[in-house]
Amino acid sequence: VSSKIENSKMKAVFVIALLVTLAYCEESAHILSKEALAEHWELLMANAAEPQWQECESTNAFTVTAFTASPWPAKRDDTLTLTVTGTCDEDIPVKEGKVLVKAGGVTIHTIDEPSDGEVLMKGSHTYSRSAKVPWYAPDGTYTMVVQTIDDQGAIVNCVTFPMTIS
Repeated sequence: VSSKIENSKMKAVFVIALLVTLAYCEESAHILSKEALAEHWELLMANAAEPQWQECESTNAFTVTAFTASPWPAKRDDTLTLTVTGTCDEDIPVKEGKVLVKAGGVTIHTIDEPSDGEVLMKGSHTYSRSAKVPWYAPDGTYTMVVQTIDDQGAIVNCVTFPMTIS
């Protein structure tokens, strides 16, 4: 665990150093605008060695402790496997899993995977879902959202991450 933390700290130092370098452009001797900095940051995170995920709004009945996407970065026609690891505070009857693909904040594609009466029991769990990246996906940065929905329709866990196709 401590090596993961150290690795994350090293990545953070690298990212900060890179952002400072990008922000100050010696040749033109000016500071980049906030918008340009945000664009550079988004591009950097979308092409990182592993997805830069974060939890999004949910009941938090399932606390996400790790998330991976493989292969990463994904390319057109790849089968992308998303793996979520976490802990349930209680038994959770699962209705479905969802993957939302968003462009500019608008959901442009949804993958629904109904449950066959699956129950996430209290404790630790790891589960994976796979989906094919369409060969015709246009270039751009997309926001991916992975959700688990219980039998009452509540989102019990949610992970979001950027993905760039080029």
